[in-house]
Amino acid sequence: PSILDSQKVLTYERVISILQKDGKDYCSNIKGYCRRPETRHVNCDAALRGDKEYLSTVTGLNRIPVVPNSYLNMSCAQISDRVLPKYNMNPLKLGGIAFARNVFTDYEFIEKQIQMTWHPDNRYCFVVDKLAEKDFIEKMKQLVGCFDEQMVMMPVEIHMTSAGHNQNLAHTHCMQALLQYPNWGYLLLLQNYDIVTKTVYDMDRVFDLLGGANDMQIKQENLYFRVKGQKWDPISLKLFRNTSGIPEHVLQTPLITSSGGVEATLSREATVWGKPRSLRCRTMTHRHGTCLYGIEDLQPMAELPYLLWNKVYPQFDQAVVDCTAELIYNRTFLGQVDHELKEDYYSNLVTVKYHKDHKKPGFVLNCKPTQKLRSYEDYL
Repeated sequence: PSILDSQKVLTYERVISILQKDGKDYCSNIKGYCRRPETRHVNCDAALRGDKEYLSTVTGLNRIPVVPNSYLNMSCAQISDRVLPKYNMNPLKLGGIAFARNVFTDYEFIEKQIQMTWHPDNRYCFVVDKLAEKDFIEKMKQLVGCFDEQMVMMPVEIHMTSAGHNQNLAHTHCMQALLQYPNWGYLLLLQNYDIVTKTVYDMDRVFDLLGGANDMQIKQENLYFRVKGQKWDPISLKLFRNTSGIPEHVLQTPLITSSGGVEATLSREATVWGKPRSLRCRTMTHRHGTCLYGIEDLQPMAELPYLLWNKVYPQFDQAVVDCTAELIYNRTFLGQVDHELKEDYYSNLVTVKYHKDHKKPGFVLNCKPTQKLRSYEDYL
């Protein structure tokens, strides 16, 4: 007789739990990147090639969720062993990267993102949702305490929602805190389930190519976020402390605001100063109008020029998390070149050209992109 799927899941979780409980270091004899027990059988190379026949064996009903480690050793020695690389790292041209991340759950995923982006000159700030579980909060405190020269956790009580409430406020707290650290050149604004798909060296090169320009998403206004019945002109919103000298038509004209994603890359100067939604997903799964990415997305994640992808849920698909981490590891430390960084893409961005040339005499802004690259939709 066949085994019920529910029974298979229980057996899977029990086996993983036993491996976690015995506390043995299964990675000590492994050269290269060591994956979690759940994903050690996954062929990341086949996924990276987009092998559809293989991907059918690790997606759908065969998708691999994470099994949280109830026995995770949270001593500083063990955290450092999981996070810090065994190899020396080269200096970054721009002096380091700052990361501001709003978090509320899945500690092991957050720790993995630090491992994937680690560099001695990088700096990290976290705002933890005030409604997060106590165990998660304590683990975050322990993590930050182990790296108090590189990390800070904001002592603020903020409740953030998936609809975006207070996300910007939390990031602002981190932006202010990160300015105490010298030398970093760019800051990344992140949410809990953002995953980085470029190495620290690639990001350093990209930020050098941006040349001080900022990278953020702006699109047409989402009217859903407007408060019904409220006037949206400057006088009603009290945007000006002193309205004298401001033309009446300016004060009375309704404002049109631009919507955008939370994720952004900001230059240090911008920090001091203060994609259309698509439900067409390879996983055929989405949450809050955003695709949940899985192992079948590893190929576009590796090939497309985006630095960040939102969102990746370990409880939905742990394989894509571990395979992406292994990809970053191999590119960073083993010299793997599976896909060349498209430097022309970044240096020819409209915002980069404007930032570089807008003060030159006779400059004319051309908002039409000069290049056509593949998009996520090309992989569907």
